[in-house]
Parts: sequence; C-alpha cells; structure tokens
Amino acid sequence: RESAAKRTQLMRGLEPVQQLLMLGFIPDEADADVWADFGTLANGKVEIRLSKVQTIVGENALGRGLFACQDFACNDIITVYGGELITDDEARVRRDARGSQSHRYLMRISDSDYLVDGWQYASGVSETPGEHGVFLPTKAHATQFSQGAGPMANHDIGLGANCHISYVPLARSEAFQLFPRVPTLRAIREIKAGEEIKFNYGSALPFCPQPSLSVTAAAEGADASTEDAGEYLELSRYWSDLEWEAVGVDAGVLRVALSDLRTAAAELARYREKHEALQRVVKLLEPIPSDCPLAAEASRLFETLRELADRVHRNVSSVLHKETGKDPRHAESEQGRQQQSFKEELQAMRQIMKERHQALRAGAAADAAPPALSDSGDAADDGAAPDGADADGAPASKR
Repeated sequence: RESAAKRTQLMRGLEPVQQLLMLGFIPDEADADVWADFGTLANGKVEIRLSKVQTIVGENALGRGLFACQDFACNDIITVYGGELITDDEARVRRDARGSQSHRYLMRISDSDYLVDGWQYASGVSETPGEHGVFLPTKAHATQFSQGAGPMANHDIGLGANCHISYVPLARSEAFQLFPRVPTLRAIREIKAGEEIKFNYGSALPFCPQPSLSVTAAAEGADASTEDAGEYLELSRYWSDLEWEAVGVDAGVLRVALSDLRTAAAELARYREKHEALQRVVKLLEPIPSDCPLAAEASRLFETLRELADRVHRNVSSVLHKETGKDPRHAESEQGRQQQSFKEELQAMRQIMKERHQALRAGAAADAAPPALSDSGDAADDGAAPDGADADGAPASKR
C-alpha cells in the first residue's frame, strides 16, 4: 500500500481530473466543447426521483434514480460519473471500512489504476424527496449541484438500459494521454425527457456482487454448452482499451454488449433477446480489419458468437418442429411464421459470422501479432492466446 505522502503527490498531479469529478469544475486544460454541456442538477438536464426499477440488487433495495429532463440523442454524453478520484489501494480500504457504502458506488476507470468513489456524490443527496418528488442535495451550496450525477443511475441487465459507460479523455492534447479518463454515461439510443437513466453495471463497479452465469443458467435450465459459451464472451485482458480504439472499437461499449449477451444466453427461451444481443456485438466488431494485431482476438470472438448462434438456431428449429408435429397448421399460424422468419434471420447472421471469422483468422495467420512464442522460441499456433494472456479474458473482479 502506498504511503500517504505518495498518494497525496499522485492526486495532486491529477488535480484537473479531480476538479471535474469532485467539483464539477471544468479546468482550463479540458476540452471545453466536450465538457461544457454534460447534465447536472444545476443546469436542469437531469434530476433525481424515486426509481421505477422494481428490483433488489444484492441486499440493497433500489430507491433513488436518475431521470432525463430533456431529450438526448444517441451517443450524447448525458452526465459524468461524479465522485472522488482514488487509487486502487484506497478503494480496497474503503470497501472494507465498517459502515461505508463506497463498495456500491466505486467505478473502475478502464485501462488505469484509478477508481471514482461515487459515494462522495450519493452521500450528499437527501434520501427524502422534496417538492414535486425530486431528491436534492442536503446542503444549499453542495458540490452535488454542479457534479456529474452518474452515481444515481440504476442498473439494468442490458436490454432495458438506455446508456453505457464511456471513458473520455479530459483533453485530446498529448500532455493528458496518461491521465485517467473521465467516466461518463453516454446514450445508446434516443432518450426522451422523463425516462429513467439506466445502464448495465457489468463489471464497472468492481466490488458489487453479481450472480455467476453458471448459477443463472442452471436456474433457467440452459444447457451446459451455453454456459461454456459465456466463459468466452469476454475481452482478453492482454489488449488495452487504447488498442481497441485504434481499430475503431470502443472497448467499454463492447464489454457492455458482451455482458448483455451473456445475460441473454443464460435464459432458455429468450430467443429474440439473444438475436438482438448478437446483432449488437457483431456490429461493434465490424470495423476490425483482418490485417490488424487484434485479428486473432476478433476471430476468437466471432467463432464463439457463431457457436452461440448455431445453438439458438437449433433450439428454434426444434421448437418449430415439435409444435408442427403437434399441430400441422402451426407453420401457417402467426407464431409459426414468426419462428420461421426468425430462423432465416439467424441463418443469415450465422453466414456473416462465419465469413468474418474466416477472414480474420486468415489475416491473423498471415501476419500474427503479437507473436506468441513457445518455450522453444517457435511461434505458437495461429489464434492462440498470447503468452501471459487469459484464454477467456475474464476479469479478476468485475470489469
């Protein structure tokens, strides 16, 4: 654990990021066109109301929630995940502190050793609604008015989420390339005024417990092969987010989409949700060229996606065959026609996945990078995980 003096020195060097996260103050070094317009309680673009999500996350019943007060277009930054910027060691201390709620709000900043403690924000917001059912900060001049209100957004498994975590550099200048990026909530579709802001926590909140895929799958009756597929629907930790961005892929968005797919894959009969989740991941992987260093990793993902699509196709075909056996007129019914149409859509998607997998694998074989060397010094088999990388890329904690 670092000394208090070293921690103070580190935080002092990151003061511009801390100012934005903890005070809502936009430092002179920041890109004004990016940060001048994010939603806060002060500018009235978002507000805190009683959540409409009727669920329980772990031991905690949901209460307050974040709501849009204006329309947001797809890809708009809604707000910042405000709070205190801290180190990984400090996060673990706060997680274990008696009476602390930090473990529910700690947001890991992707591709860095820092986290944002959103409890600094949430603890300053009243737990009793005021006029018109709006929750306000407990103090008249609290920083919560000007900070990003992201910590008040609740969790959704993905299919009902309307935004995702996006990590944005404070400034595009070279001097800020090594600074931790700022976590923001970015719309993944058009959001209307009055809608609750929800995102899939995935593993962004590293100390929030979540049920394992295998337990969920067993409870829903999914077969073992579906559980196995979920293990491989993770990004390898070998590749940094910056390397994904270099080929036009937002790694944070891709992780959320893969998390949504794992959730849908664990459900036995949610074929349409599986199909939509598959489509999202395939679309996100489209920009990756076959001659780039990430080709082998993308090829692995496409192979796993195709295997999952094959299983869904077989399941739908089996259901259609079974229902038609019971009633020959089922194929002509509305449900039968929908099942047949769904089969055809899946078949087209399977073909796209197959072609992409083959092209990426061929590219990786022709110019494998990074080269994985065996003990003898020879190059490892094409498509194998690089030395030191996880085969499934599963994170040690949550993201």
